[in-house]
Amino acid sequence: MRWKRNVSLERDRARLAMTLIELLVVISIIGVLAGLTLPAIQAARESSRRMSCQSRMRQIGLALSNYDAAHRQLPAASIRPLGSTDNGRDRPRAT
Repeated sequence: MRWKRNVSLERDRARLAMTLIELLVVISIIGVLAGLTLPAIQAARESSRRMSCQSRMRQIGLALSNYDAAHRQLPAASIRPLGSTDNGRDRPRAT
């Protein structure tokens, strides 16, 4: 009797547990799904970056337009101290 009870328990455990093949199938399905979704995620990120860049460029253009309307000239491209050259060669070098 005791032997039959042990066999019955082992069968119940075997039915509840996953086999190695089932586990490998589940892992491979998850891998395939991840492989299919990653390119779509990357495309969405790239689109977001492009829209962000376009928005920033538009804001810079509006700022330049507003500056021109207020001052009747565009802002200076750079501001250098008096007496300096274009490439900054007259500055003392740090040693």
